Amino acid sequence: MNLEDSVAEGLQSFQNGDIEAAESIFLNVLQEQPKHPQALHGKSLVLHSRGDRTGARLALVEAISVSPHVAGYHNNLGCILFEEGEDEEAQTAFYRALKIDPTL
Repeated sequence: MNLEDSVAEGLQSFQNGDIEAAESIFLNVLQEQPKHPQALHGKSLVLHSRGDRTGARLALVEAISVSPHVAGYHNNLGCILFEEGEDEEAQTAFYRALKIDPTL
């Protein structure tokens, strides 16, 4: 199975509520390719679902550094920043997401 198929499987596991399986898959992908942006995003989703906003935020920032033109990464970062009460930073992240994809 290639890395993209693994990430898709991890996202499906996450959507199905199997957080442990999703985490395991994303971490395996990141062991092979530490800067895989989709796996970093998946890791962020897992961490956020567990209440680790700081870890989720860091994983998203890393995903954005690798793939800055993915609107969803900026949007999710905006959500985390908003939850943390960092309204100005959240607004900037949301603006970046909308600039990339105005349909958000």
